This record gives sequence, structure tokens and C-alpha cells, in this order.
Amino acid sequence: MKRKAEIEYIEYWVIRVIRETVSARKECTKEIEFQTPPTEQDIIEVLTHCAPDEFISVAHNYRMGK
Repeated sequence: MKRKAEIEYIEYWVIRVIRETVSARKECTKEIEFQTPPTEQDIIEVLTHCAPDEFISVAHNYRMGK
């Protein structure tokens, strides 16, 4: 049986600033959303404001369209 489904979705990217806590857990302290992939300059800008116990993650995400 063949089926077809059409959905509308939104593609976006985020830079997440992650902090390593004392208990070795990680927590997201900031999330910056982009409509296009973040550039190297975007990444450098965020990294230069990170504390020594923080790092960043770049994620490609999707959500249902509105």
C-alpha cells in the first residue's frame, strides 16, 4: 500500500552554550536561533563570550510549520 503525506515544517539552526556543572552534568545556559546555518563569525562571536567551563554546540533543527 502506498501512502502520501504532506506536512509543512520549519528548518532552523541553534547555537547552544553548554556549561559543565560540578556533578559532571551539562546544562544549556543559552540558546541562539538562526534561520540559516551560523557562520564561522557567528560561532566565534559566541565562543568569545563563553566562560572557561562552557562550550558550544551547533544543532540543525526542525519544527512543525505554522
